[in-house]
Amino acid sequence: MNDLIEKDFDILYALHKYRRHTAELLLYVTPFKERNRCNETLNKLTKQKYISRVSWHDLNAPAGRAQYVYSLTQRGMNALSDASGIPSKRIRKLRGKSQHIAHILAINRFRICLENACKNHPSVQLAGLITEYDANEKSNETFARITAQKVSGPPGRSRIFTFIPDLIFTLERNGAYALFFVEID
Repeated sequence: MNDLIEKDFDILYALHKYRRHTAELLLYVTPFKERNRCNETLNKLTKQKYISRVSWHDLNAPAGRAQYVYSLTQRGMNALSDASGIPSKRIRKLRGKSQHIAHILAINRFRICLENACKNHPSVQLAGLITEYDANEKSNETFARITAQKVSGPPGRSRIFTFIPDLIFTLERNGAYALFFVEID
Protein backbone atom coordinates (compact mmCIF):
# COMPACT_ATOMS: atom_id res chain seq x y z
CA MET A 1 0.00 0.00 0.00
CA ASN A 2 1.37 3.40 -0.88
CA ASP A 3 1.00 6.57 1.14
CA LEU A 4 0.22 8.89 -1.75
CA ILE A 5 -2.27 11.73 -1.36
CA GLU A 6 -4.27 13.67 -3.95
CA LYS A 7 -1.59 16.31 -4.60
CA ASP A 8 0.97 13.55 -5.16
CA PHE A 9 -1.29 12.11 -7.84
CA ASP A 10 -1.69 15.59 -9.37
CA ILE A 11 2.07 15.63 -9.96
CA LEU A 12 2.14 12.03 -11.22
CA TYR A 13 -0.69 12.79 -13.65
CA ALA A 14 1.03 15.97 -14.91
CA LEU A 15 4.26 14.03 -15.50
CA HIS A 16 2.29 11.34 -17.31
CA LYS A 17 0.59 13.94 -19.51
CA TYR A 18 3.63 16.10 -20.28
CA ARG A 19 6.49 13.54 -19.84
CA ARG A 20 9.05 16.00 -18.42
CA HIS A 21 8.60 19.07 -16.27
CA THR A 22 10.41 21.55 -14.07
CA ALA A 23 8.98 22.64 -10.71
CA GLU A 24 8.19 26.02 -12.29
CA LEU A 25 6.07 24.46 -15.05
CA LEU A 26 4.34 22.10 -12.61
CA LEU A 27 2.97 25.14 -10.76
CA TYR A 28 0.90 25.94 -13.87
CA VAL A 29 -0.67 22.49 -14.25
CA THR A 30 -1.18 21.35 -10.65
CA PRO A 31 -3.12 22.84 -7.73
CA PHE A 32 0.10 23.94 -6.00
CA LYS A 33 0.21 27.68 -5.42
CA GLU A 34 3.52 27.85 -3.57
CA ARG A 35 6.82 26.72 -5.03
CA ASN A 36 8.08 25.50 -1.62
CA ARG A 37 5.13 23.12 -1.18
CA CYS A 38 5.57 21.85 -4.73
CA ASN A 39 9.31 21.28 -4.14
CA GLU A 40 8.60 19.42 -0.87
CA THR A 41 6.23 17.08 -2.70
CA LEU A 42 8.67 16.61 -5.57
CA ASN A 43 11.44 15.73 -3.10
CA LYS A 44 9.18 13.24 -1.30
CA LEU A 45 8.11 11.56 -4.55
CA THR A 46 11.74 11.42 -5.73
CA LYS A 47 12.88 9.77 -2.47
CA GLN A 48 10.04 7.26 -2.75
CA LYS A 49 11.08 6.59 -6.38
CA TYR A 50 7.72 7.52 -7.93
CA ILE A 51 9.52 10.14 -10.00
CA SER A 52 13.10 10.75 -11.07
CA ARG A 53 15.01 13.94 -11.70
CA VAL A 54 18.10 15.15 -13.48
CA SER A 55 19.92 18.42 -13.08
CA TRP A 56 19.62 20.55 -16.20
CA HIS A 57 21.35 23.79 -17.12
CA ASP A 58 19.06 26.11 -19.02
CA LEU A 59 21.25 28.07 -21.40
CA ASN A 60 18.82 31.01 -21.19
CA ALA A 61 18.98 31.16 -17.37
CA PRO A 62 21.57 33.14 -15.38
CA ALA A 63 25.03 31.55 -15.41
CA GLY A 64 25.47 28.67 -13.02
CA ARG A 65 21.75 28.23 -12.36
CA ALA A 66 20.63 24.65 -12.77
CA GLN A 67 17.18 23.29 -12.18
CA TYR A 68 15.73 19.84 -11.88
CA VAL A 69 13.69 18.23 -14.60
CA TYR A 70 11.28 15.59 -13.33
CA SER A 71 9.90 12.48 -14.99
CA LEU A 72 7.60 9.65 -13.99
CA THR A 73 9.26 6.33 -13.07
CA GLN A 74 7.77 2.91 -13.74
CA ARG A 75 6.75 2.75 -10.07
CA GLY A 76 4.98 6.11 -10.42
CA MET A 77 3.24 4.99 -13.63
CA ASN A 78 2.03 1.82 -11.92
CA ALA A 79 0.73 3.75 -8.89
CA LEU A 80 -1.08 6.22 -11.16
CA SER A 81 -2.54 3.37 -13.20
CA ASP A 82 -3.75 1.52 -10.10
CA ALA A 83 -5.37 4.65 -8.63
CA SER A 84 -6.91 6.17 -11.76
CA GLY A 85 -7.33 3.42 -14.32
CA ILE A 86 -4.99 5.13 -16.79
CA PRO A 87 -3.44 2.26 -18.77
CA SER A 88 0.08 1.53 -17.59
CA LYS A 89 2.81 1.88 -20.16
CA ARG A 90 6.53 1.33 -20.25
CA ILE A 91 8.40 4.41 -19.02
CA ARG A 92 11.67 5.44 -20.60
CA LYS A 93 14.43 6.46 -18.23
CA LEU A 94 15.01 10.19 -17.89
CA ARG A 95 18.31 11.25 -19.39
CA GLY A 96 20.05 14.59 -19.05
CA LYS A 97 20.69 15.50 -22.69
CA SER A 98 20.35 19.26 -22.65
CA GLN A 99 18.99 19.83 -26.17
CA HIS A 100 16.41 17.06 -25.82
CA ILE A 101 15.20 18.37 -22.46
CA ALA A 102 15.08 21.95 -23.74
CA HIS A 103 12.97 20.80 -26.70
CA ILE A 104 10.47 18.88 -24.54
CA LEU A 105 10.16 21.80 -22.10
CA ALA A 106 9.56 24.24 -24.99
CA ILE A 107 6.76 21.99 -26.28
CA ASN A 108 5.30 21.80 -22.76
CA ARG A 109 5.37 25.59 -22.40
CA PHE A 110 3.49 25.90 -25.68
CA ARG A 111 0.92 23.28 -24.58
CA ILE A 112 0.34 25.04 -21.26
CA CYS A 113 -0.16 28.39 -23.03
CA LEU A 114 -2.53 26.77 -25.54
CA GLU A 115 -4.56 25.04 -22.82
CA ASN A 116 -4.77 28.24 -20.75
CA ALA A 117 -5.78 30.30 -23.80
CA CYS A 118 -8.62 27.85 -24.48
CA LYS A 119 -9.73 27.99 -20.84
CA ASN A 120 -9.84 31.79 -21.02
CA HIS A 121 -11.89 31.77 -24.22
CA PRO A 122 -14.84 29.42 -23.62
CA SER A 123 -16.05 29.73 -27.22
CA VAL A 124 -12.89 27.94 -28.39
CA GLN A 125 -12.34 24.32 -27.39
CA LEU A 126 -9.18 22.28 -27.68
CA ALA A 127 -10.83 19.39 -29.51
CA GLY A 128 -7.79 17.17 -29.90
CA LEU A 129 -4.06 17.06 -29.36
CA ILE A 130 -1.38 14.53 -30.17
CA THR A 131 2.34 14.89 -29.60
CA GLU A 132 5.25 13.50 -31.56
CA TYR A 133 5.87 11.20 -28.60
CA ASP A 134 2.29 9.88 -28.76
CA ALA A 135 2.57 9.34 -32.52
CA ASN A 136 5.77 7.34 -32.10
CA GLU A 137 4.39 5.32 -29.17
CA LYS A 138 1.35 3.92 -30.92
CA SER A 139 0.08 3.20 -34.35
CA ASN A 140 -2.38 5.98 -35.03
CA GLU A 141 -4.11 5.63 -38.39
CA THR A 142 -5.64 9.11 -38.27
CA PHE A 143 -2.29 10.68 -37.42
CA ALA A 144 -0.58 8.80 -40.25
CA ARG A 145 -3.28 9.89 -42.71
CA ILE A 146 -3.01 13.55 -41.70
CA THR A 147 0.77 13.69 -41.89
CA ALA A 148 1.27 11.63 -45.07
CA GLN A 149 1.91 13.84 -48.07
CA LYS A 150 2.48 12.85 -51.68
CA VAL A 151 5.78 14.17 -52.98
CA SER A 152 6.31 14.34 -56.73
CA GLY A 153 9.51 12.97 -58.13
CA PRO A 154 10.62 12.08 -61.63
CA PRO A 155 7.74 10.71 -63.77
CA GLY A 156 6.38 7.55 -62.20
CA ARG A 157 8.46 7.98 -59.05
CA SER A 158 6.11 9.88 -56.74
CA ARG A 159 6.04 8.64 -53.18
CA ILE A 160 4.29 9.26 -49.90
CA PHE A 161 6.36 11.14 -47.33
CA THR A 162 5.31 11.25 -43.69
CA PHE A 163 6.48 14.03 -41.44
CA ILE A 164 5.91 14.02 -37.72
CA PRO A 165 5.53 17.48 -36.18
CA ASP A 166 6.10 18.07 -32.48
CA LEU A 167 2.40 18.66 -31.94
CA ILE A 168 -0.85 18.47 -33.87
CA PHE A 169 -3.95 20.01 -32.34
CA THR A 170 -7.49 20.82 -33.36
CA LEU A 171 -9.52 23.81 -32.19
CA GLU A 172 -13.31 23.90 -32.37
CA ARG A 173 -15.46 27.01 -32.38
CA ASN A 174 -19.18 27.02 -33.11
CA GLY A 175 -18.98 23.68 -34.90
CA ALA A 176 -16.06 24.69 -37.13
CA TYR A 177 -12.72 22.93 -36.74
CA ALA A 178 -9.18 24.06 -37.51
CA LEU A 179 -6.17 21.76 -37.59
CA PHE A 180 -2.71 23.03 -36.58
CA PHE A 181 0.78 21.55 -36.92
CA VAL A 182 3.51 22.80 -34.58
CA GLU A 183 7.25 22.36 -34.89
CA ILE A 184 9.37 23.91 -32.14
CA ASP A 185 13.12 24.22 -32.56
